[in-house]
Amino acid sequence: MDEYLTFTLCGDRYAFSIKDVDSVVEASGFTRIPKAARYVRGIMNLRGSVIPVVDLRLKLEMPARGDGARESVIVLAFEEESGTRLVGAVADEVHEVLALDESRIEEPPALASAPEGAFVSGIGKSDSGFIVILDAAAAYVGRAEASA
Repeated sequence: MDEYLTFTLCGDRYAFSIKDVDSVVEASGFTRIPKAARYVRGIMNLRGSVIPVVDLRLKLEMPARGDGARESVIVLAFEEESGTRLVGAVADEVHEVLALDESRIEEPPALASAPEGAFVSGIGKSDSGFIVILDAAAAYVGRAEASA
């Protein structure tokens, strides 16, 4: 069984593999970067390190939140030649770590447009409905643009 960190975007349930998650922190104190892509919220200080932060709603072409509600940052970790790279991914609300057997995960259906489908690695089926499993590497600005 694999484990997934579940979260909400625009009222729907999504997840990242727990293997890609470093931590979850409250969203606060972003510093904007001039001329960054629209979905880059900015940078933040995490335990003394500067990390980029991506707004998952905007990255996935969903409406911006704009209601002033509290958000969470899922800190994703990627191994690179130079070491571990961290990137924050803003979610509306983080829920739980859910264990899903491989038999409860299906390949994503053929989608109308490849760029949106590139972010989906599978569809999990839980007792409470579907969970869209996202490719954590696609949330990382450098990797998503490098693979495009």
